[in-house]
Amino acid sequence: MAIEYILGSALLLIKHFLMEGPLQTEYQYKNKAEWGHLGGILHASLHLIGTFIAFFLLCIFMKQSLSYALALSSFLALIDGGIHYCIDLTKERISKTRGWAKFEKKQKDNNTIPVLTIYDDKFFFILIADQCLHFFTYVCLLTLCLKFIL
Repeated sequence: MAIEYILGSALLLIKHFLMEGPLQTEYQYKNKAEWGHLGGILHASLHLIGTFIAFFLLCIFMKQSLSYALALSSFLALIDGGIHYCIDLTKERISKTRGWAKFEKKQKDNNTIPVLTIYDDKFFFILIADQCLHFFTYVCLLTLCLKFIL
């Protein structure tokens, strides 16, 4: 069972890196504090898709039937997408209402770019809490997945 945890964890960490980094656009991260905004929904949906792929690959690795892999991966991805949306919304709202950080437009090399300006060190605590909650979600979902399979 150790190899399944390692593989599942690696897939979820790679997914998290991609969705939080290269695939997250300015539109997504600037609008995650507003309930129902398409930017936050898009961000959580990308995580949902990535989580589906990660669990689907894990199920296939564990020789599950295609229909079972699709069903279980869909179930776990929907949970992750919803939880991810709520965690991000909460983090952004707390940070925004307390004035800990704000995106501002700055000039750089004749271009206007968004820059995150941090006004209080408490922003780092909420950012770390946000990431810990995401990783805790992955641990729970991976454990649930393996309980359904083993």
